[in-house]
Amino acid sequence: MVEFSDGAAFRDSRTGTLFFGGINGVVAIRADGRPEQLYMPPVYFDKLSIFGEQYNLGEFLTRKKETEVLNLQYDQNFFSVSFASVDYLNGNNCTYFYKLKGLSDQWVNNGSESGVSFTNMAPGEYTLLVKYYNSVFDKESDVYSLVIRIGDPWYASWWAYLIYALCLLLLAALLIRSFILRSKRKKQELLNEIEKRHQKNVFESKLRFFTNIAHEFCTPLTLIYGPCGRILSSKGLSKFVVDYVQMIQTNAERLNNLIHELIEFRRIETGNREVRVESLNVSSIVKGIAKTFVEMAKSRNITFLSKIPEQVMWNSDKGFLNTIIINLISNAFKYTPDGQSIKIEVDTSRGKHAGSSCSE
Repeated sequence: MVEFSDGAAFRDSRTGTLFFGGINGVVAIRADGRPEQLYMPPVYFDKLSIFGEQYNLGEFLTRKKETEVLNLQYDQNFFSVSFASVDYLNGNNCTYFYKLKGLSDQWVNNGSESGVSFTNMAPGEYTLLVKYYNSVFDKESDVYSLVIRIGDPWYASWWAYLIYALCLLLLAALLIRSFILRSKRKKQELLNEIEKRHQKNVFESKLRFFTNIAHEFCTPLTLIYGPCGRILSSKGLSKFVVDYVQMIQTNAERLNNLIHELIEFRRIETGNREVRVESLNVSSIVKGIAKTFVEMAKSRNITFLSKIPEQVMWNSDKGFLNTIIINLISNAFKYTPDGQSIKIEVDTSRGKHAGSSCSE
């Protein structure tokens, strides 16, 4: 009915029906004695807005058993949900209330606004509860719900936690492996140290043995050296005998020096031998050592030449210098074939430093 006409009303006394006329029809109202029925329409969730942009709510809804679930991503946590109860007679007399279960247990008076906004919602599952109060009937409606599920970010998803767990397991395995390797390395270092100590003890035992043997050589050498001196002090000896007795005496003295060097070597190894540097006549030392190899050169038909300047002085340890020169000449005889030549030379051309060399 668009509009009622003035005075266009009639009551049927027999049935009690009331008639009202209008410009486009008639309305008949009949009281049948039944009580008035309250009309409390249900609440429908109908609109969704994310960051101010409207979306179709149905695209985000899924049904879990008999419950509708609104699924949102973790970056869609600024949103609004609208709802409505279709009541064309008393719609303006409704006051809405809502409560977000999982965030608050208090009902919030939303007035006549049929929408609610949420900002910066944490990932998780919430339940939006909505009801309204009808002031005409002085009655509250039933409570209607919508489950809202906000997804976790990628770094909080189940597969991310699986990766974290695998990384932790890998880290634990690496730490265990590192601990095992470190333990093995320490054990190996200990074994190496024990082996070094054992080898050192064996070396000390051998050196001690050879040193003791060397001491035993001193007495026979003294018995050789002494008679040589008495023979040389005799008169009327031929030059041939004197030369050979002197060679025996020189080599006995040399062998005695070698024994003392062996003893000195043990002192060096044990840290008890100190270097004694003194001014030495290198020319005299080299000539004396070279003289002991003359007979060896004759026996092997080796031409033994020497070029030793006079009065070459040098600061050094006498024992070490003797050992070096003897080793040089001995190696020269060792590696020179019979019938060849050996030349020993003391070089003073490098300033204050003197050097000796053997050439084959």
